[in-house]
Amino acid sequence: MVALLRRAQLPHAVADQTRIHRAVLRNLFYANIDIAQPRMNLTMQHQQSGNLDVNAGWLRRVALFEGLSDNELARLSAQAREQLRLAGQPIVQQDEPGSSLFVVKEGVLDVTIKGEDGTISQVGQVRAGHVFGKMSLLTGAPRGATVTPAVDTLVAEITKEDIEPLFQNHPELIEDIGAMLAERQSETSTRLQQAAATQKADESGALVNRIRNFFRL
Repeated sequence: MVALLRRAQLPHAVADQTRIHRAVLRNLFYANIDIAQPRMNLTMQHQQSGNLDVNAGWLRRVALFEGLSDNELARLSAQAREQLRLAGQPIVQQDEPGSSLFVVKEGVLDVTIKGEDGTISQVGQVRAGHVFGKMSLLTGAPRGATVTPAVDTLVAEITKEDIEPLFQNHPELIEDIGAMLAERQSETSTRLQQAAATQKADESGALVNRIRNFFRL
């Protein structure tokens, strides 16, 4: 495996490494061969070359960072840890501590929540260009859900330490991000309330029908 990874040091190293890493890890996984990493993830540190389109273009699609300059995006991209995560292996678990977010570069992930009664419900999916873990990164809050790749997925992790210098240089970003997150939380809360109302109405209708059937009405 090491020999294969070393061959990836070519002019297009980042793209070539990603393809080779994915192929090697996928084949090892399906062959039931374990490698010396308990979570079977691959971390790569990008080198900054000054070409924003290559190094940080993917960050431009993330609304959270839209207020950053090209140079700031390039620095943040160079600090991000790129990881290949295999399907079915959770990246974050509900209620666990965390102080980072993940940007999805390739793939699809399922978002699930475990209720008080132990029932696990899928509440959404995260796709390329989207992020998860914002509240943990920005407030240190525990993970609000479990996020699991539905297919082999490429993500980039950004930590509190990575983004702290940006907030120190641009404290106004905190207000902009806070307002954006509050708006999205409000939208999420509204959707959940609508879903709960619909479920309540459905349950009520089902009980009415059972009572009518029981009494043959």
